[in-house]
Amino acid sequence: MVGVHPMPIDLDLLHEMKRFIKDLDAARAEEDIRSNRHNYITTTYYLLQKQVLREGGKTNVDLQLYL
Repeated sequence: MVGVHPMPIDLDLLHEMKRFIKDLDAARAEEDIRSNRHNYITTTYYLLQKQVLREGGKTNVDLQLYL
């Protein structure tokens, strides 16, 4: 697709996900998130991201938007 940029992924959040999903395959998780698949991996990622933002923090993805 022309003009479509890959969605940035916060690798710190992926690392945090390993606390909840012990056998997480990081490469598969990245692919699922970039493809916006509707599964437990993307759900966990977006819930963690929302929690960080709700608590007043910033994710690495937020920081990339300002660079």
